[in-house]
Amino acid sequence: MVMLTIASLIIGALLGQRFKVFVLVPTIALATVAIAGASLAHGNSAWSTALAAVLVVTGLQMGYLGGMTARLITAHGSVPRAAPMHGSAR
Repeated sequence: MVMLTIASLIIGALLGQRFKVFVLVPTIALATVAIAGASLAHGNSAWSTALAAVLVVTGLQMGYLGGMTARLITAHGSVPRAAPMHGSAR
């Protein structure tokens, strides 16, 4: 489950850097269906499936928040401020 959580954090961070928050709804739905299908195929218990779903959904949201924060920091930090040009002729 650790690998699943790390993967969901990375996917969430990638989504946070490129898309608006509404992309999380279909992503969470798709991830939940995929986890339920994989757990059913492996014969896992309901508690194990629920725990995996909660970890992935939380990882996606936390990763999205981190990716969005990184985008915000890089957007404001990478643009240098130009000094005003007073009295210079072009």
